[in-house]
Amino acid sequence: MRNQNIENRVALCDREAEYVDLLTEFLNKNGNLPWKIYSFTDPGELIQSGVEQYDLLVVAESAYDAESLPPDAHRIVILSESGLRRWDNVTYVDKYQPAEAVRKELLQKYIELSEGYAPTLQKQYEAKRVGFFTPIHRCLQSTFAMTLGQLLAEEHKVLYLSFEAFSGCVQMQADENTYDLADLLFFLGADREKFALRLEVTTKRVGNLAYIPSMKVGQNLLGVTPAMWQNLLQAIEDTGAYEYILLDLSDCVQGVFDILQTCSKVLTLTAGDAAARAKLYRYEQLLEQYECRAIAEKTEKVNLPRLQNLPEDPTLLVGSELAKVAQRYLNLCM
Repeated sequence: MRNQNIENRVALCDREAEYVDLLTEFLNKNGNLPWKIYSFTDPGELIQSGVEQYDLLVVAESAYDAESLPPDAHRIVILSESGLRRWDNVTYVDKYQPAEAVRKELLQKYIELSEGYAPTLQKQYEAKRVGFFTPIHRCLQSTFAMTLGQLLAEEHKVLYLSFEAFSGCVQMQADENTYDLADLLFFLGADREKFALRLEVTTKRVGNLAYIPSMKVGQNLLGVTPAMWQNLLQAIEDTGAYEYILLDLSDCVQGVFDILQTCSKVLTLTAGDAAARAKLYRYEQLLEQYECRAIAEKTEKVNLPRLQNLPEDPTLLVGSELAKVAQRYLNLCM
């Protein structure tokens, strides 16, 4: 890879001009990326421009000429059109998958090529942390947090993190091919220099709301130390990619009070039954006992009305009755 003080360049070549224009526009608009895109519709023009100046060559299968492009094939990504692997030692990316998936695969390849240093991303925002925590279970905390997050993400850059041992949202769970919160912790410890790029690869979206899939093995939450959580949150903030980080916390998290104290606002869901009131009272006693009065001072209690027919699809929450309630708490987060 090139010296980190030199502009990082990616060449995109496809004879389909419309595809080149749309993909280039998408890559430039979606995500704080470490590269500048140079677009070509004629493979000959790409070669004449001097292929050695590009860190990554992304070429459509129908435009690729193995004899004319450089022998260091590890820098070449083929946008596969036929599904066949016609050449060895190059990376294949499905051209016809969603543009976001193409972006993630290109970022992953770029990370692999970034030996010895990581391209610097521009820091765009100073993040605020908003915590969601209640001692009362099954009170729609996660659903409320996701709804509020999507509303906030309509005008701001927002990242949602779930600290539940078992996520109740199937669409936002990690699968065997998806990085999750545990992977992000590993990436941070293994190579902090590339963390900003790893975060981009790991992040998924529900509407405009970015999120990290919750841990596949939720019990692993119990093994993460308070220092590790603080280190992760600081690393995310240091990327400058988000204005707000929403922390959907649970009592599985070590150092949950320490995390809550770093939040600018804490939203605590309540309920009206006797058991719920007793749990909340005990929680407030613990805040006092552990000298965490600052958490109580910045806590806003949320008592949800009876809600019926909430959609299972998280993207539909913004049009639900719950969204009308969440709307009232947006300004408190800002």
